[in-house]
Amino acid sequence: MGTDPLDGLNEGFIEGVLGHVIVAFGPDESGEPSVALWSTSPLGHPTGAWVYGVATALAEGAVASEVLGLTRHRALIAWDLDAAIDFLSRLEDTAGVPATAWKARAVLLPESFDEMRRYRIQLIGAVGEHAATSKSKIAPLAWKREIPISINTMNDLMAACGVPEPISESAVVSAALRLAAVIRWSAELWQETEEGRLRRRYLDLFGPAAPLPPTWLAALKTAQSQSAVTEEST
Repeated sequence: MGTDPLDGLNEGFIEGVLGHVIVAFGPDESGEPSVALWSTSPLGHPTGAWVYGVATALAEGAVASEVLGLTRHRALIAWDLDAAIDFLSRLEDTAGVPATAWKARAVLLPESFDEMRRYRIQLIGAVGEHAATSKSKIAPLAWKREIPISINTMNDLMAACGVPEPISESAVVSAALRLAAVIRWSAELWQETEEGRLRRRYLDLFGPAAPLPPTWLAALKTAQSQSAVTEEST
């Protein structure tokens, strides 16, 4: 009996990496400017959720350290990446800890979509080449979900992914939930792409099954190694 190359991915785990931390901003239920940190598995399954007042986190060293601890070993995802990196860098100043190369561990979903799109084009081309030399009729590759294009706002992204709007009385929680849903959807989009390829043995030339697009997976691995180095130096 064969082994499914993607076996285990439905549980959301990838060996050697921990997952993501989503950083989202907005008012909480009382209207206080807040930051939400949502942790997820590598494939977007939720594993934890925290909300802090921005002013408190930036003013108190213990709170700043606590928030930074939630990012350990995790790739960074934020709709406004510059704002998230600025906030985390200010937390490092407050906590009195060394600066982190946050951009190196950031997952850029539009970049991942571009990568998926190029990959699908390569697969379609390989199927065409095989069909040209095959005596059998080869069905074209087709996927149920299209890859989003022209993403300029979070609303664009939600609409393109067809992800339902989360229900929450807190704007900051809603912002985090939106990104968490998009991460899961995007990981499933890649998995669907790989499953289509793996059903055709002649596409094995593209190598073993990959759990995520290369740059996305690289960000997760960078987060793991960055945090390990930081811990060794403390």
